[in-house]
Parts: sequence; structure tokens; C-alpha cells
Amino acid sequence: MGRLNPAARLYYLEQVDSTNNWAKAHLAGLAHLDAVYAASQTAGKGRLGRSWQNAGQEGLYYTIVCKAPLADPASLPLLASLAAAGALKELFGLCCQIKWPNDLLAGGKKLCGILCESTPEGIVCGIGVNLWQSEEFFAARGLPHATSAAAALAAQRAAGEKGPGAPQGMGHASDADAPPPSTGNAPDTGGAQNPQAATLPSNAARLLAEGISARFAALLPPFAQNGFGALRQEYCRHCVNLGREVEFAGGRGIARDIDEQGRLLVETGAGETAVFTGEVSVQGIYGRV
Repeated sequence: MGRLNPAARLYYLEQVDSTNNWAKAHLAGLAHLDAVYAASQTAGKGRLGRSWQNAGQEGLYYTIVCKAPLADPASLPLLASLAAAGALKELFGLCCQIKWPNDLLAGGKKLCGILCESTPEGIVCGIGVNLWQSEEFFAARGLPHATSAAAALAAQRAAGEKGPGAPQGMGHASDADAPPPSTGNAPDTGGAQNPQAATLPSNAARLLAEGISARFAALLPPFAQNGFGALRQEYCRHCVNLGREVEFAGGRGIARDIDEQGRLLVETGAGETAVFTGEVSVQGIYGRV
């Protein structure tokens, strides 16, 4: 795993409406690759205007700031998905796949969502990861296709599977108008009500925040210069869409590849279509997702 940039700061908040909102509000005082994570997020957002289900002390709510010039900023969410997948594998041994463009799946269920938002001062990249929630937690909320790292690890270990698509292998902000957040470690949590939580260390949220920051920083230089093409091969190894029937706005077909711009190339009856925006459902991944 890459090492944390010693110049970057990692902030911890007990509770926040959204780590993306907090980062945007403090962006003038945040440096490139500074990040923030929270124990609880009350108004988290997902792609396409969806909300992210809060589970205080049982998930990672995280945002990293990117102020570097990028050759292809539109595909930054794909980089973020690789950073999260790599950190989960190296830290906890959890093997994830990526549902294009940037959802992480474990055991065929959604584990992580990513939302990047652009501003004139830079891009904030929010990553939400379910850590300790039990399967009962998701069932009670009508989310049968969601999972947590703890539950997925328990299932992975029980099955003895390595998982397809897996890779081998602090200070204050200078915004004087706002009170500085803590830059210390989050308190140990660990989903005490969930027996599967023993698969993760109690400081998993802090470890994962640090791990994602390190991975993001390591992947960014070639991406900043050359765009998604620099990460394409690694991303394709993780992508669950490839070779499957997919449905998108305007058609359906077989996802064959991902191009240098991060677009999903779909073979349809009318020829090849490059899909870059909107919702794409995948046949055979908990029905359609």
C-alpha cells in the first residue's frame, strides 16, 4: 500500500450532515489530498440524487479533496473505486468487484458508493462504505441487496473463497471562520450488536480512511497526466459488468469493454454503444442493480 502524504491532513468528525458538504464548505482551507471522515452522517448523498443510508458508528463516511489539474476529471470516480477496493483488500482481505462506474460489490451485494462533486476550487470525492451492519439491519430497511464489510468477510471466509476480480497481493484547516475538527483518531467502534463484526478490527474506519487516502494518492499521478487509460487494465480486472448483459437508457446488450475515457462499451443489435452517464443494470447481479 502507498504511504500517506505527510503534507496531507486527515480530519475526524463525530457527526456531520455530509462529509462532501463539509469539505466544500471548508475547501479554501483544505490542501490537495486532505481528507475528512465521520462516525455518523445525517444527510449523505449518492449518485443520481439518491440518499445514503446512515448507520452511526457502523460505516465509513469519507471525503478526499483533489486540487490537481486532471487530464480527464470526469472519470475520477472510477479511480476512487479502485482506491477503495484496493484498501479493503490489503487491510482486511475483502475481495470486491466494481459495478461500472463506481459501486463496490462484495458477494454480489453493494458495499460502497462514491460521489464526486466539482467546484471552482477543486473536486471533492465522497466514499461511503458499510462496515459493521448486520444483514438484519439491511433487511429491516428494505435493502436486501446491500451488505457490510463484516458480513461479506464472514461469508467469504466461511465459503473459503478468494473472490473473482480481486487484485493480488495531521493539523487544523486554515479556514478561520469555522471551528477546527479533531484530527485525532476516531473512538473504537465495532458493531457490538453484530457477531459478524469480529471479522474487522475495532478501528477499521480509521484504518480504511488512511488506506483509501494512501491508495488515492498513489493512483493519482499517472491518472492526472494520462487520464483513465493509465488505470484501465486494473479497473477492467475488477469490473463485474464485462461479459454480462446490461441495460441502459436507450438500449441493452453485452458489455464488452471499457475504453480509454472510462466509457462502458456495449455490443447491441444496432452496433457498439459507448455509455458514460446514467444508470446501468447488470443481468445476474442480484437480479438487476
